[in-house]
This record gives sequence, structure tokens and C-alpha cells, in this order.
Amino acid sequence: MKLIQELLGLNPKQVTEAHKNGELYDLIEKYIDQEKMHFEGGRGVNHFEKIIRVFGYRDMDNFLEDNPGCLQRMVEWLMEQNSEEWVDAMKAELPDEDD
Repeated sequence: MKLIQELLGLNPKQVTEAHKNGELYDLIEKYIDQEKMHFEGGRGVNHFEKIIRVFGYRDMDNFLEDNPGCLQRMVEWLMEQNSEEWVDAMKAELPDEDD
């Protein structure tokens, strides 16, 4: 659940509010427990795709095309990471600040 919370940018208070305000949170949580899902590595991606197929999406691309807010949260998550490798890669794509 923590990864989903991170990807959605939810803090624990928001998750609690979502939990109280709707049954989808409970249903997804029960489904994850029932299917013994985790969200690490390739198997995690497959598990996420299994969840979105329940909602009628054929694949991850179809889901992301229909849910731009998810993409925005993913970009925000990237921005919050402290990866020197990613910093170097991004710097290589941008013009030098001296120019």
C-alpha cells in the first residue's frame, strides 16, 4: 500500500480520509490481500495491471492515457527523489546554465 500512497502523493491523513469517505479503498485493499499482491519489481507492475484490468483498462498505457492525474503524481514523485544518477542524466539533457 505504501507504494500506491507514494505514487498518488497521499499523506497518511489523506489516506485515512479516503478510507472513511469511500468503499473503493477498502475493496482494493481486500483484493490486494486476497491476491497476496506486492508492488515491487516486475511482479508489482503485473499486479498493478491486474487491478486496473478489473476497472476495465486493457493495459497500463490505456490507464495512463485516461488518468493524467496519475502521470502528474508520478512526475512529482520523480522530482522528489534524490538520485545522483538521475540528476546527472537530466543535466545531460539540458543546456549548460552558462549558455
